[in-house]
Amino acid sequence: MKNVGGMTKGDRLFMFLFGSAIVLGLYFSWPSLLYGVAAVLLLEGLLNRRSSGLLSRLLDGGRAAPVLRASVDAGRVWRLLMGLAVLVSVLFLKHLWFLAWFVGFVVAGAGISGVCPGLMLLQRMGLR
Repeated sequence: MKNVGGMTKGDRLFMFLFGSAIVLGLYFSWPSLLYGVAAVLLLEGLLNRRSSGLLSRLLDGGRAAPVLRASVDAGRVWRLLMGLAVLVSVLFLKHLWFLAWFVGFVVAGAGISGVCPGLMLLQRMGLR
């Protein structure tokens, strides 16, 4: 089931949880949580497996629409970019501290509102 922003309930919950994890990891200075978030995002992007599909199945009572597996889609590129942004900002936290905070709040906000500007930009660039 799609909403107005084109994201499923699982996608929205995924974004909210990961954005909240980034903000909490930064606030409480838990670099292991931030590395974990970056690792999950990068692995999902590289392996083209989506944990939001699992969340959609759980929220819809076991039924979920099949996910079209394209070689490169907007969700995959988005996960790679967000994972790299978190990883780079944590590695260079002294100089790029604002990047991780920005990513965390934007991703959590996208989960709440259902509208992700980065994902929409990637779709406008021609990715599915």
